[in-house]
Amino acid sequence: MKTGLSSFAALGAEIDSQISQKQDYTVQSAAVEMNESGDGLTVMTDSDVLELEISDTAHRQLAQAADIHGNYYSKLRKEDRELLAINVNRRLQRQGSRTHVLRTMGNTARAFLGGGYEIIDHDQVLEALYPEIMKLGRDLELLSTDVTEQRLYIKLAFPKVEGEIRKGDIIRSGVTITNSETGEGGLNVYPSTFRLVCTNGMTRMEEGERRTIRHSGSRMRELGQILERERAAVKLHQFVEYFSEAHDEAIFQRTLNQMRHSTEMRIEVTTDELMERARRHFGMTQAEQVQALNHLLIDEDLTAYGLMNAITRTAHDSDSYDRATELESMGSQVLSLPQSTWREIAIAR
Repeated sequence: MKTGLSSFAALGAEIDSQISQKQDYTVQSAAVEMNESGDGLTVMTDSDVLELEISDTAHRQLAQAADIHGNYYSKLRKEDRELLAINVNRRLQRQGSRTHVLRTMGNTARAFLGGGYEIIDHDQVLEALYPEIMKLGRDLELLSTDVTEQRLYIKLAFPKVEGEIRKGDIIRSGVTITNSETGEGGLNVYPSTFRLVCTNGMTRMEEGERRTIRHSGSRMRELGQILERERAAVKLHQFVEYFSEAHDEAIFQRTLNQMRHSTEMRIEVTTDELMERARRHFGMTQAEQVQALNHLLIDEDLTAYGLMNAITRTAHDSDSYDRATELESMGSQVLSLPQSTWREIAIAR
């Protein structure tokens, strides 16, 4: 598991440092124009004209807003930015008064969202979470946290809730919290487990495991009403309830039983064939496939449990905190594979 920032104090300082750079606007499609080089926006607001660079996230959202296929947009961005600008501007102008939420950081457009977007920012999440952290005291341990362009991550463990998979292989219960300010997902609470022998983390992001509070709201609002604090307060209260439910020992016990069962699920194909099939199924890159294979061979554990740990261990090798967390989720998916899928991945055909 990647460590990211070292403490809640460091996380709070990072979030505080960003607040003064943030600004939000509601804008109409016709007030937004991409420059000829395809890397900047001119935006007319009620009181100002903004000249902005465009983040990768905002580029993806502009493609969606302009109803341009993502692959085509990416191709034009690489090969013909002038044509990209013509496409985007023509389509936005046709939309006229359609409303968007434009989120900026300094002189960068960091998100270009639908008019129904409801803002819950990282500082609000921390403010809501802080009393719960104080209540739990030493019954809660911060393992890892970070803020990326896409998301806030907080990974916590409950030191008193542990179980043994095999002799000496201890798993600790935990929870992972994520939030996006830029439309890359809602405010999420995921059950997690952490393997003490190697500090691997595993986050259960499957449907039915996560608890999500969405940022979407009513589209029928007047310009300027991009932050409804009463509505945000209701959602944050729900978030606190989800967090309290996440350290339910019954949820942890269910995952523990799945892990124990996975130690009995044998791999019957060659390790090379296994990892090639796993790469295709889970969406790993070829580099990640090689790394996971190396971890599998080092551990010499040719079971579903070994495959899970090989994938989650690969998260340590990632340069990206976002990707590392995705790999931790991929590893957890091994536990919930249908028998037919497990056979396709790990049993000789």
